[in-house]
Amino acid sequence: MTTIHRDTVVQADPERCFDFIADPSLAPLFLSSLYSITPIEVEPRGKGNRWGFEYDMFGVPVRGESECIEFERPSRYVWRSDPATSTIETTFSYGFEPADGGTRVSLDVEYEVPPDVLGGKIADKLVVERMNEHEADAAVNNLKIVLEEG
Repeated sequence: MTTIHRDTVVQADPERCFDFIADPSLAPLFLSSLYSITPIEVEPRGKGNRWGFEYDMFGVPVRGESECIEFERPSRYVWRSDPATSTIETTFSYGFEPADGGTRVSLDVEYEVPPDVLGGKIADKLVVERMNEHEADAAVNNLKIVLEEG
């Protein structure tokens, strides 16, 4: 498994940050390569919610289902892809804590890309990891903009 950690301070309260991120339908607003969320079991929000996703991993469509596995408002939100239905194994963990008059939002992503998913287009694992780090940077920057400006 590969792990990426990013964090940023957002000038918004932890509840607002948590509620925004814990709404799967809003994820494409900050995860730029995520282009589709399909509700499966999303109400009431919380542990056990499920949704389908479609993600563009460097030109290769990645599909599957995700499930909320931790929902501790306003401090922690975690979802993971379902290995039985997904072409990639991934877990996104978000933490929220007061900081500098706002909220420190942390993002930890653990993932495993099966070699056949990219179909030989990007053979070098280090290239994939660097590109995913760039995606994580964009995600926290997008969150900051959306939560502070929106």
